[in-house]
Amino acid sequence: MMRLTVKYLLKCVMVGLAFIVCFWFLNYPVTTRVGINGVVSQETIPLYLKGLRFLLRDIEMRKLSHDIIKGKQEKTEKLLSIFQWTTEHIHHAVPGLPVIDDHPWSIVVRGYGQGDQVNDIFSLICSYAGMEAYYRLFHIQENTKYALSLVYLDSDWTVFDVWRKTYFVNRDKNFATLDQIKRGDFEIISLEKGLSFSKRAYQSLFAKPLKHNHAAKRTSLQKPWSRFLWTLKSVF
Repeated sequence: MMRLTVKYLLKCVMVGLAFIVCFWFLNYPVTTRVGINGVVSQETIPLYLKGLRFLLRDIEMRKLSHDIIKGKQEKTEKLLSIFQWTTEHIHHAVPGLPVIDDHPWSIVVRGYGQGDQVNDIFSLICSYAGMEAYYRLFHIQENTKYALSLVYLDSDWTVFDVWRKTYFVNRDKNFATLDQIKRGDFEIISLEKGLSFSKRAYQSLFAKPLKHNHAAKRTSLQKPWSRFLWTLKSVF
């Protein structure tokens, strides 16, 4: 009888300690950052709240992606649907509105963004739709950068200028590959006339070789499992 009582007490102690550790861990203070008009503010929140927000945004992005490509079978159809949705629903920020830099889902909620943010949303939705995609910044002048999205399609990369509502096709009217754009073997398709750059301007952006792996990491880190693995790797 005494042994049973001791074992029961030990179990209660272990459960209590586990509860205390879990409570401490979930309430561990972490930081979240938001940039508004170039000024970054930092807020301290409990770990469980940051995790819940992250998971909820992931669920919202998955649902959004599913709704956009619903009924589409081919990757090209999915890409066009995502491109059209993004250009129709994420508007150019007008002067006077604050430039807010936070999670991409917030851009969807606000309905407007800057050039890099619009491309960020497009590439992220593509990623949730099962395609490798990311956006990157290119130098168009000495102190000016411009964002373009790249999507891996049928063993090669293709390019989208979401800000200027522009994409590129080859002679067969398929999406032009990155090599075809470099050679000038492409046509510009713009949903809004007079908005795109010239062919030569687009060619010049890809004059230097691109390294895709590092740039694509930002998109994958918006997903919980990838972020978790990246965090473990960073810690250990």
